[in-house]
Amino acid sequence: MKFNIKTKIDVKEFIPVKIMPRQGALKKLTFTEKGGNLILESTRCRNIILPKMVNIDHNDFIAIGLYLAEGTTYCNPDKKMKHSGEIVFVNSHSDCIVPICGLLNKFGIKTKNLKWKVGLNINHKGKINEEDLFTYWVNKIQLDENNARPNWLYYSGRIGGRLSRNTGRMGCLHIFYASTIFRSFFLNFIEKIFNDSIKNKSREKLALILKGFFAGDGSVDYSAKYEREQVEFITNDAILLNKIRKSLEILGLTSIRETWPEWTKTHAKSLRIYNKHDFEILAKYNIPNLVDYKRETFSKIMENL
Repeated sequence: MKFNIKTKIDVKEFIPVKIMPRQGALKKLTFTEKGGNLILESTRCRNIILPKMVNIDHNDFIAIGLYLAEGTTYCNPDKKMKHSGEIVFVNSHSDCIVPICGLLNKFGIKTKNLKWKVGLNINHKGKINEEDLFTYWVNKIQLDENNARPNWLYYSGRIGGRLSRNTGRMGCLHIFYASTIFRSFFLNFIEKIFNDSIKNKSREKLALILKGFFAGDGSVDYSAKYEREQVEFITNDAILLNKIRKSLEILGLTSIRETWPEWTKTHAKSLRIYNKHDFEILAKYNIPNLVDYKRETFSKIMENL
């Protein structure tokens, strides 16, 4: 099923009344209108200019799901340092990074203005030329090479360790945009769009959000030998987990099992789907289709139903 969603939004509806600074108490956020723009202001913060109206499409709903899965959303109100003050998104697949950049572009945050760095598994060290890796991401995402972090390349994992399929040979790209005001606005925008889609039972919008989320924090497992066929939506955020469940139920899924780390020996909770009826609904809405290897594994499940 393909969607051609185009929704015009009034940006004022998504501006929070107050923002959480990196340190200290909540601060008032105000805005003024100038021409076709809104100027957002708060004490001791850099002003942000946003367009009054924005058209969002199917790729933007996918981006919302992607950011919920792989973007930085944390806030620690009881700690001295509340958050980083940045929009941060991490992924190894360009098909997941491009929609995020597209959504940021619509709010005036140009891809060329994003800071960035790359994480590479230690087992690839010496096998990939660093200059080639640098050029690959600059060209693939249209990044500004001058905005690479000073220590733009770091290594993770352990020598001889298992290589995850989640991380490609060219590593994970981290993109950053530093602004406490924009961070507060953007997170409020994402939350409100998701909440409104659930409230209105908007199947098409929810399917796209789930598609993005699954590309980031979804898992699909198939084994003919062990007769294992399952799909999982993974998160340790209890509120987000409940929203994912509600969204799946609105689409018509009926057999959703909640798993726990102590049962599955994993680090996160998940919603597990394992029956033909629900697989067919996921297929109908193309939810597992954004990332190649997840799409290919899910296809094997569908072929063997």
